[in-house]
Amino acid sequence: MLSSSEHAKSSWTQPIIRRQEVDLRIIPLGFLVLITVGTFLLVLPWAHQTGQFIGTLDAFFLSVSATCVTGLSTVNVAETFNAFGQGVILALIQLGGLGIFTASILLVLLTGQRLSLADEHTIRTTVGKLRRVRSVDVFAYARVFVIVFELAGTLALFVQLADLSPDKSVGQLLWKSVFHAVSAFCNAGISIYPEGLALWRRHAGLLAVVEILAIAGGIGLMTLINLRYYYFWRHDPRRRGYLTLQTKVSLAMAALLLTAGTFSTLSFEFHHTLDDAAGWERVSWAFFHSAMTRTAGFNVVDVGGMNQPTLLVTLLLMFVGGAPGSMAGGIKTVTFAVLVLTAWAALRRDPL
Repeated sequence: MLSSSEHAKSSWTQPIIRRQEVDLRIIPLGFLVLITVGTFLLVLPWAHQTGQFIGTLDAFFLSVSATCVTGLSTVNVAETFNAFGQGVILALIQLGGLGIFTASILLVLLTGQRLSLADEHTIRTTVGKLRRVRSVDVFAYARVFVIVFELAGTLALFVQLADLSPDKSVGQLLWKSVFHAVSAFCNAGISIYPEGLALWRRHAGLLAVVEILAIAGGIGLMTLINLRYYYFWRHDPRRRGYLTLQTKVSLAMAALLLTAGTFSTLSFEFHHTLDDAAGWERVSWAFFHSAMTRTAGFNVVDVGGMNQPTLLVTLLLMFVGGAPGSMAGGIKTVTFAVLVLTAWAALRRDPL
């Protein structure tokens, strides 16, 4: 039996440390509704180019691919869909790219419930912020990063496209810039050019913008938020903040995999699919392939024509994917690092 004081203390702390039940089934249900609505809109006749037609199965496949940001398509998006259809695909990419990470936090906010102290501590240690961090802070910063990166990417692409294609209207250039900025940051890999981003292969500036967006979306929103709170120029550790272990591993693995992928592509494809590239274009195309393979899915060379060693490395990069909490797929870079280090420790018979 608890005394009156102990009972009062228990009743006071219980609402704080006990997580209230949240039905997380609403999250996959939301994705299912989004895919269903997307399928219905993509199959409508006024979403297609004149003379084009797409069946329900193809529409469903593309809706799933866009929502799950896989980049796969059974039809040529540019030749099949008009502006309305492409807008539907862009909306699916944007909503799907935010993913379960944002949806789970938004669910807690909308229901008016709060996280347990353990969950708040997890967010605080993952973000690397010294003072208290609420779930609403994480959600707000996630949205801000998405908006800032996509707007900056749109502007950078628009300026370069306007210089390269002065005969195109502002509306056309702006639409292409918006679509590819969102598709790149969300790691969707879907283009509205008939030939894909191979059209930009000779323009290193355009490829660089896509690479930056895809890499930023692939290192994870929690990593970006952690970097936001890390003031490296401050000498006082208490005011500087700190980089969490997850952030350090995510950044290190991203750099390692990008370098390894670029080097292997250069080595195996130098006189093959990269043969028609000039000078530093070989490095640019190899780096682009390394970055897109692990995250976004765009390509500037014929992947089907690559040598088998290159394809083997490509499969490994696809298997690893991006960082936890990112737009990218795969088993995640941190998971891969833990598996490798655990296996190494086991082989050396080191205590885990």
